[in-house]
Amino acid sequence: VYGVGQRGDWQHIWRVPSHPMRTASEHGLLLRSFFLENHLKIDQVERVVLSSVVPPLTPVMQETLLGLTGQPPLVLG
Repeated sequence: VYGVGQRGDWQHIWRVPSHPMRTASEHGLLLRSFFLENHLKIDQVERVVLSSVVPPLTPVMQETLLGLTGQPPLVLG
C-alpha cells in the first residue's frame, strides 16, 4: 500500500500487490504514475516513511523512495 498524507489525513491510498521480483525501477514507475495521475508533485514530498510487512522488499522500497524523493525513508518495524 502506498499513501500520501497531508495535514494528518490520508489524501491518496493506492493498493498494489507485492511481487518479490519487482525491481526498484518498477516500483518507481508505479509511484510516478500514481503521482502523475493525481496531479501530485514528487518534489513536494516533505517526509518519507516506510513500514513493510514483506521484509525482502524493504531494501528495494528504500532504494525506490530515496531515488524518487532524494530522502532516505524512516523505516518502521
